Amino acid sequence: MAITIQEIQKQWGISRATVYKHIKSGKLSRLPNNLIDIAEVLRVYGEPSKNTGRDKKAIALDSVESQENKLLLDKIAFLESQLVQAEKREDWLKGQFEKAQETIQLLEHKKTASPQPSKKGLFGRLIGAINND
Repeated sequence: MAITIQEIQKQWGISRATVYKHIKSGKLSRLPNNLIDIAEVLRVYGEPSKNTGRDKKAIALDSVESQENKLLLDKIAFLESQLVQAEKREDWLKGQFEKAQETIQLLEHKKTASPQPSKKGLFGRLIGAINND
């Protein structure tokens, strides 16, 4: 069974120039009727479903999708780094908040602690006894 170069181009997605280059280099051989034996094509290019069968639009679409995927992966990596930085800031702020609470508790404890009576001398005690303090 034989196949045309145009059919090779459509089914395998290989350009005409490549097919002609392979014929010229001896990788592919033509039959006397200028067709190419399908066995030769299968030997050189493999099964058509394995290689391609997609048109140029599908290949271009894949290229655009891969660029979009790369862009999205870059955005994900950036957002993950931002998340790590935000978590570090949150931990630091929690530490500051805990220190402030400890300081407030110490200040409140000092206020509630009973003031120690000041030592009075003889004259102070006499005045206090007169005033009934």
